Order: sequence, then structure tokens, then C-alpha cells
Amino acid sequence: MRWKRCLPGEPAPAQGAGPRWPGIRPVLSLVTQAMPILAVCTAPQWMTVRGWGALIAVYALALAIPVAVGRAWRMEPWWLALNCAFSAVGLIFIWIGLSPVLTLILLLASALILGPAATDRVPLFLSNARAARAIGRLARPLRAKSFVDLGAGLGTVSHALARTDVREVWSIERSPVLWLLLRLRSAFASRPFHVWRGDLFGFPLGQVDLAYAFLSPEAMPRLLVKAAREMRPGTWLISNSFGSADWPPDRCIVLRDRRRTHLYLWRMPRQARRAGSASEAIDQND
Repeated sequence: MRWKRCLPGEPAPAQGAGPRWPGIRPVLSLVTQAMPILAVCTAPQWMTVRGWGALIAVYALALAIPVAVGRAWRMEPWWLALNCAFSAVGLIFIWIGLSPVLTLILLLASALILGPAATDRVPLFLSNARAARAIGRLARPLRAKSFVDLGAGLGTVSHALARTDVREVWSIERSPVLWLLLRLRSAFASRPFHVWRGDLFGFPLGQVDLAYAFLSPEAMPRLLVKAAREMRPGTWLISNSFGSADWPPDRCIVLRDRRRTHLYLWRMPRQARRAGSASEAIDQND
């Protein structure tokens, strides 16, 4: 690794304001997910009665309502795109003649994997192997003896850290399907790691030296507050791609992959401060 000084203040995604009624946002998110699925389930009846024209109208309405609600409540564009993708996939399945029951089963399976995003506001982002190797190499200079992957997905990072000198590796996942896959991956790994199912914000960060997350712009401020409150002095939090304008990172790593992945590093304890202070960067040569 080669250290170099970078420009002050790594760019951090802007945080949406939105209405101050946090309890209603998960409900609206679930409603926007249900509308495209309902359109898929009722598509055969609409086709039989009115033909493809009526089917397209139903889908247009099922997409227009979530978009209008999302715009009014300032939901993120990626969340609206996810709802549109559900309808598009369902329409393709019906167009190729796939059974509506099988279509519903596939969509329900997707909901089991992506369902926690409705309340956590964290989509399924998968860390690539290069990011996992970079975090594994950072464990020793950061003196990490314990590690947690918050929202582990398929466990790429957890599996990589389990093969390093880190003594204890935790993998946190809320989705039941991904949790089961993580348990299987840990069971067949040369060095198993701990797999914990539940809300990542419920995991006690005070017991780890290094925490890693690949979440979303909306979730990062909450995670940074939790880390600053719970993590011990001298420990580190790493975020893949997402930061916070109120919490500028102490350092950043720019990976030489296709999307120039940014890893943001915060050393604890930290307090929210104004963006624009000097930071350092690591230019990853791998």
C-alpha cells in the first residue's frame, strides 16, 4: 500500500431530509413493494378480460403510485428503481409463459432476501473479492483481533477475514435466506466464523476492534453514532462506498477495481463535525 495526501474532505452522499415521521416510512416502503407484486398476481386475469393493453395500464398504475409516493416522501432513487425492477421481472416472466404461481414464488423468495431492506433502508450490496482482500490486509496494521461484518450478504468479507490473524470474526445478517447460506459457508470453511441473525444495529460493537459495513447513505449516520457510542478508543469502523457529510472519514482507501471502490475509515472515538477537514487516503495497488 502506498500512502498519499488527498484533497480535503472526501465527498459524502447527501442525506435526504424527508418528513419527521420515521414510523410511517417502513409502512410506505412495504406498500410500494406490495403494489408491483399484486400487479404480477392479477396479470393473468387482466390479460384474459382486457388483453395486453389493460395489463400494461395496470403495470403503469402500479409503478406510478410508488413513484409518486416516493417522490412525495423523498425516498431514494435506488428504492424506487428496486420497485420498478420487481414489476419488470414479473412482466417478463408472464410474457414468456411462466406460471403465475411460480412467478409469485420467485418474487416471494426475492422478498425473503430483500425484505429487510423495507425497514432497514439497506439494500443488498455485495462486497467484491478485492475489497475483502484489502480489509484483510488492513487487519494487522489496525491491530484488529476481533472483527464484525455488519450486513454480511454472502459472507465474502467474513470468509476472507477468517483466514487472517484475526482471532474472532462475526457475520451479521437479517435475511433468513442469506443467514442460512452464511451458516453453510461457515460450516464448510477451513476456519469457521460466527454467524448471527438479527438487526445489525442490535449487535454490541464494544466487543470488536474492527467493524465493516456496506449499507446505504441513509443508514450510515445512525451507524456512526452507534459506533462512536459503543466502540472502544483506538478501534476502527470501515464503510464501503458510503459516508456522511457530518462524519468525515479519518482516512480513505481507493481500490483499483472497475468502479474505483472507496473504503472510508473512522477511528474511534469520534464526534460529528463539519465536513471539509483534512483527510488521508491510501492508494490500493492490488
